[in-house]
Amino acid sequence: MAAFPIPDHLVRAASERRLLPFVGAGFSAAVGLPGWDTLLGRVASRIAHDIDYPALKVACGDDPLRIAEYLYIRADRNIGPLRYHMSMELHTAKEPTRSTPHIELVNLGTPQVYTTNFDNVIEQTFDSLGERIDVVALPKHVALADLEKTQIVKYHGDLQYDETLVLTESSYYTRLDFESPMDVKFRSDLLGRSVLFMGYSFSDINIRVIWFKLTGMMKEIPHEERPTSYIVRLQPNEPLEALYKSVGLQTIVLDPECKAMSPVQQAELLGDFLEQLATLASPSGTIPGQKAAMFVSPGLLQRATEHLQQMSDRPRRLSRLPQILPSVDQLALRQLGMRRLPAALADTAEALLQQMARTIGVGLLSAARVPLALSVLTHLGPRQSVTANVSLALIRPGGWPREAQMDLIPWPSIWSQKIDAETAGLIFRAVRQDLSFHSEDADESELDFDLAFGVDLLCRIINGWGPDDPDDLQIARDLLADIVEIYPAAAGYDPPELAPKVSHIMDAIRESADSRGQEEIEVDEDYEPF
Repeated sequence: MAAFPIPDHLVRAASERRLLPFVGAGFSAAVGLPGWDTLLGRVASRIAHDIDYPALKVACGDDPLRIAEYLYIRADRNIGPLRYHMSMELHTAKEPTRSTPHIELVNLGTPQVYTTNFDNVIEQTFDSLGERIDVVALPKHVALADLEKTQIVKYHGDLQYDETLVLTESSYYTRLDFESPMDVKFRSDLLGRSVLFMGYSFSDINIRVIWFKLTGMMKEIPHEERPTSYIVRLQPNEPLEALYKSVGLQTIVLDPECKAMSPVQQAELLGDFLEQLATLASPSGTIPGQKAAMFVSPGLLQRATEHLQQMSDRPRRLSRLPQILPSVDQLALRQLGMRRLPAALADTAEALLQQMARTIGVGLLSAARVPLALSVLTHLGPRQSVTANVSLALIRPGGWPREAQMDLIPWPSIWSQKIDAETAGLIFRAVRQDLSFHSEDADESELDFDLAFGVDLLCRIINGWGPDDPDDLQIARDLLADIVEIYPAAAGYDPPELAPKVSHIMDAIRESADSRGQEEIEVDEDYEPF
């Protein structure tokens, strides 16, 4: 992921909740919605079949307001047909929480989000994440807005209310006096805050007129005392950047080399930018103004997946794992562990968990070293693949975390699923291999940690948490009998519903050893397998 030139002032504004996002049509490209040109072309074909849209664009100087005005006239000056056809085109089946820009917009925690879009993807994102919002579209909404909720301000109207729509050239010019309740609210919300325009082009008349009118109304405030505001653009344009800078609007260019050509690539850049801004604004991982953690975004999961792939492409010794992990992109892994996982991303997170188990094995359970593991385990809920990965991690050499870390793992959720036949076979193989290193005249003090966890897993399989195949059950019983023959105290072990702690197994061994007068076994609670 590229590092963007995010100004310190912008970071402070976001951290102190003095940032006012202003979102345009380009923002919705992340969920596959059309831009203005495509949208108007589709609406034109629905309004009248005889409209030559390319010719109409040329005749109207490629001005979307004039094009919309013409379509309004062709619809007998009735906004209803335009509104209806636009609502049909602005519907998306894509779950909004699969959009990185929309998730990271929520993570900024701003009191208000302004938008000139007619779609409701921003509102759907907040709703899907359980965040409270108040939609402001009508004059009465301005007066009744709930200050305890995030206000989604539909600056150019909402498709639910025909009278609010600022769509055509005539309706736009009607707003130029900036005296409507929505304009009064914007001027009030703007005081002492920085605006962050996103999803707009340099040629977008919305931005040109809105900003020039606002700066004209703020003439009494010295230029140097006005907070700097920003416009996020994909590609550079030096003359217009200088023009906007002269009126206090600084440009942030995401793609200076003009490499991102598709809407998907452009959405990824915008998502990466917002992720970096949210992370810098709140290094603790909590949403500014709240105690709740931020949300995991698809972009963050993708970055972690890519970095884990890089690790698997360069095999390293297990003993060097603590040195390997800090060299990986810590931002992605650390932030994933700190954030909440949206339900729509559970499948993606599960795939990442499986890759993590294959790549770094022991890190699957070590919450201290890979916080992502805990985050994924906590939010995935009952998944058979999670149980399989946990089971295998327990019996790997050095695969168990310290006692304190074991308490962090959501064991009831893990053991609510059975150990599948394939995993059971791998467990049997690992137990046999470990048993080959134990002599028949050993005493209980020589039972190692890996075999102790093997006892736990064998007992779980025998007690019904494994495959129902009689052959597998018999193998588990035979292996446990082989262990008991060397270590008799293991015969009375009963796996708990929660964490299979080494202390549970070792305590049983201590009691058995003491009853036979053997030397008390010391267990180093601070032992680490690396």
